Amino acid sequence: MGPNVWKLIGTGAAMLAGVVANKIVNSGWQKATGKEAPSDPTNPEVDWKEALAFAAFSGLVIGIARLVAQRQTAKGYVAAVKRQSHDLGDVDLQAQIDARTNKA
Repeated sequence: MGPNVWKLIGTGAAMLAGVVANKIVNSGWQKATGKEAPSDPTNPEVDWKEALAFAAFSGLVIGIARLVAQRQTAKGYVAAVKRQSHDLGDVDLQAQIDARTNKA
């Protein structure tokens, strides 16, 4: 698979991670506070403390989920390049990755 396919896979994985993280945020918020997560923290009727706490919590969870998804995708890409490099003989792995991602 080419680097563009891996970029697409990475983007899809990050989007899926965002959906899963959103569910985690909502259920975690409900468990921690005993009430539903604010559907719109920018609404003036939502208390500032609650809006800020929700923004911090959701940002943390979603950021971590996206990072994990992208790192796992990168790990899969490196493993695929290693498999291809193994078939070619003793080659420089970093040069292979750079060439495939147009960094050469």
